[in-house]
Amino acid sequence: MLIPAASLAVVLATTAPAPFAIEPANAVPIAGATMVVHVTAATDISRSLVSATLREADAVWREAGFRFIWERGSQVTNASLHVVIGGGVSPNERLMPLAWIGFDEDGAPKPLVYVSHANAVAYLLNSRETVGLVDSMTVLQRETYLGRAMGRSLAHEIGHFLLASRAHTRKGLMRATHSSTEFFMAERNTFAIDSIERKQMAARFASIYLAARE
Repeated sequence: MLIPAASLAVVLATTAPAPFAIEPANAVPIAGATMVVHVTAATDISRSLVSATLREADAVWREAGFRFIWERGSQVTNASLHVVIGGGVSPNERLMPLAWIGFDEDGAPKPLVYVSHANAVAYLLNSRETVGLVDSMTVLQRETYLGRAMGRSLAHEIGHFLLASRAHTRKGLMRATHSSTEFFMAERNTFAIDSIERKQMAARFASIYLAARE
């Protein structure tokens, strides 16, 4: 679960953070490996915003050497992960996370990520010090900001899926909270992936890719 900080004044996750380490060159999936993600969105969320969200999530992961195939539509597929973009709120309404993933009783991640458009809009409206007045923005400006925040949140939850863990790091993509500046501004370097976790993610990513080819 990725929690917005700053404007919503939320607390850090209680999970102990792992150290942030320097990136080794070989901590990426095998060449040509991809993972299929099936995406559905509520009908009142524009296709352009859904596209912006997926582009942002994809950019975060591509910079780390991971490749995803984003399938869009209502038909259920045999994708490794499903993403729902809708207007719902999480079971923990007090924290207002922008996205979340569930875990089974044995600690395994469920293959479903939910991205909350409603929480992202609320966060944007409460981030005047970063983005200015939302009412004066064009549709493109609003969707640019929302796409960044929702996409980065989606990227974070995919990280939990690939790590098969709720754990967070002190820096980077898997940090428990990020500021409004980090969510909404163009620069995404604060969402870089920790090298130790990247190696773990790459191993699971490769296993998912190879299983899908069998």
